[in-house]
Amino acid sequence: MELLPIPVPPFGYDSADEWNETFEEACLDVLAALRKAGHFGDNRPEDDVAYKLAGCDLEELTDQELDLYEERIVPVLRVAFYEPFRLAEQYAERRASGYYDQPRDKRQLELFTAS
Repeated sequence: MELLPIPVPPFGYDSADEWNETFEEACLDVLAALRKAGHFGDNRPEDDVAYKLAGCDLEELTDQELDLYEERIVPVLRVAFYEPFRLAEQYAERRASGYYDQPRDKRQLELFTAS
């Protein structure tokens, strides 16, 4: 028996057939849907960026805001778009305190130091 991959419809769509946007084109729409659903409302730096994007484009973000967008918002958008059934789990995991802290194992950081 051969299993065929069934595409998971992205956030806000009922079927994969309705999905005709690429991830990059849909990011701001997915973010708007997540904000409307109550996500990104904890007054964290990435939350400010998420709400700032309601009234501007990515080009208007500062370098620091763009970094926050790419490091903390885009992974959540990617899960919401490609695997919406995992959104609650991934959102909670990424919002847990300490998730973005530096790794405790300093040996990882030493891999890239000049010898």
